[in-house]
Amino acid sequence: LYLQENFKENEPFFYKDIKFSSSIDSIRHQISRFVKEGKLCKYNNGTFFIPKNSLLGLPSVISSEKVAASKYIKHNDEIIGYYSGYTFANQIGVSLQVPMVKEIISNKCSAIVRTVKLNKKNFQIRKPKVIINNDNYLTLQILSLLENYEKFVDLEVNDAKQIIEKYIQKNNIKKNDLLRYADNFNSRVYKYISILEF
Repeated sequence: LYLQENFKENEPFFYKDIKFSSSIDSIRHQISRFVKEGKLCKYNNGTFFIPKNSLLGLPSVISSEKVAASKYIKHNDEIIGYYSGYTFANQIGVSLQVPMVKEIISNKCSAIVRTVKLNKKNFQIRKPKVIINNDNYLTLQILSLLENYEKFVDLEVNDAKQIIEKYIQKNNIKKNDLLRYADNFNSRVYKYISILEF
């Protein structure tokens, strides 16, 4: 009942999310029992989800992207990371390259960079230059792109400029927001901030 009240179907959760008075050993035992009974599904060690009933009776599954996003990008309505590199550049349309390894910058990474494998799929997780939160993640995401503009952007300057400006305007990012954090990135970001019109 506690799990059903606190977690949605097919949404990953972790041991640390269970705020219950029982000991960790007791919680592990209960979780293990629920998995055996089919009330819970185990994605991997420490990651579980409540299965959603399928109309066809097929086993419930969740994607590695969903687990990565819950663990490294948004957890319990708190933004703790964002997609970066070719992943973000492709998402907004300034790069045609579809990366095999998705890149994420996250507060949950203490190393400069590390590779995490989730269900045979690799994710590259990087340590942030600034602690990420709900208020600044969009700004930091754009600065991460501008910092490595020449590497990640495939389009002509004017085409890429329009796409980035549209994204900035859509997400209500102000130039002062970019300038507030720009010193944490390399000096190239100032060059691109200066040519953006918004």
